[in-house]
Amino acid sequence: MTAKHGNTGNKNAMKAPSEKADSTIQIRCKIEDKTLIVRNLKHGESLASFIIGLCVAEAQRRQDEADKRDTSKD
Repeated sequence: MTAKHGNTGNKNAMKAPSEKADSTIQIRCKIEDKTLIVRNLKHGESLASFIIGLCVAEAQRRQDEADKRDTSKD
Protein backbone atom coordinates (compact mmCIF):
# COMPACT_ATOMS: atom_id res chain seq x y z
CA MET A 1 0.00 0.00 0.00
CA THR A 2 1.48 3.36 -0.98
CA ALA A 3 -1.18 5.71 0.41
CA LYS A 4 0.23 8.67 2.34
CA HIS A 5 -0.94 9.46 5.81
CA GLY A 6 -3.28 12.43 6.20
CA ASN A 7 -0.80 14.89 7.73
CA THR A 8 1.62 15.28 4.83
CA GLY A 9 1.04 18.98 4.18
CA ASN A 10 0.82 20.33 7.72
CA LYS A 11 3.40 23.09 8.18
CA ASN A 12 2.21 24.33 11.61
CA ALA A 13 5.05 24.92 14.06
CA MET A 14 7.61 23.85 11.46
CA LYS A 15 11.10 24.91 12.47
CA ALA A 16 14.52 24.93 10.87
CA PRO A 17 16.54 21.81 11.75
CA SER A 18 18.85 23.84 14.00
CA GLU A 19 15.89 25.15 16.02
CA LYS A 20 14.05 21.85 16.52
CA ALA A 21 13.89 20.53 20.05
CA ASP A 22 15.56 17.15 20.30
CA SER A 23 15.22 16.44 24.00
CA THR A 24 12.41 16.30 26.56
CA ILE A 25 12.25 17.40 30.19
CA GLN A 26 9.27 16.59 32.37
CA ILE A 27 8.68 18.15 35.76
CA ARG A 28 6.13 17.72 38.50
CA CYS A 29 4.96 20.65 40.56
CA LYS A 30 2.17 21.75 42.83
CA ILE A 31 -0.89 23.22 41.15
CA GLU A 32 -0.40 26.47 43.09
CA ASP A 33 3.13 26.86 41.67
CA LYS A 34 1.99 26.21 38.11
CA THR A 35 -0.94 28.59 38.52
CA LEU A 36 1.37 31.35 39.72
CA ILE A 37 3.71 30.82 36.77
CA VAL A 38 0.96 30.62 34.14
CA ARG A 39 -0.78 33.76 35.44
CA ASN A 40 2.46 35.71 35.11
CA LEU A 41 3.49 34.66 31.61
CA LYS A 42 3.92 37.46 29.10
CA HIS A 43 1.30 37.70 26.34
CA GLY A 44 2.04 34.98 23.77
CA GLU A 45 4.76 33.36 25.89
CA SER A 46 4.50 29.60 26.32
CA LEU A 47 5.06 27.81 29.59
CA ALA A 48 7.84 25.77 28.01
CA SER A 49 9.76 28.78 26.68
CA PHE A 50 9.45 30.52 30.05
CA ILE A 51 10.77 27.51 31.98
CA ILE A 52 13.56 26.81 29.50
CA GLY A 53 14.62 30.48 29.58
CA LEU A 54 14.88 30.43 33.37
CA CYS A 55 16.73 27.12 33.43
CA VAL A 56 19.25 28.13 30.78
CA ALA A 57 19.90 31.52 32.44
CA GLU A 58 20.49 29.88 35.83
CA ALA A 59 22.68 27.14 34.35
CA GLN A 60 24.78 29.76 32.55
CA ARG A 61 25.10 31.81 35.76
CA ARG A 62 26.31 28.73 37.64
CA GLN A 63 28.73 27.82 34.85
CA ASP A 64 30.19 31.34 34.84
CA GLU A 65 30.53 31.17 38.63
CA ALA A 66 32.35 27.82 38.40
CA ASP A 67 34.62 29.12 35.64
CA LYS A 68 35.48 32.15 37.75
CA ARG A 69 36.37 29.90 40.71
CA ASP A 70 38.52 27.67 38.50
CA THR A 71 40.49 30.59 37.04
CA SER A 72 41.07 32.14 40.48
CA LYS A 73 42.68 28.89 41.69
CA ASP A 74 45.52 29.27 39.16
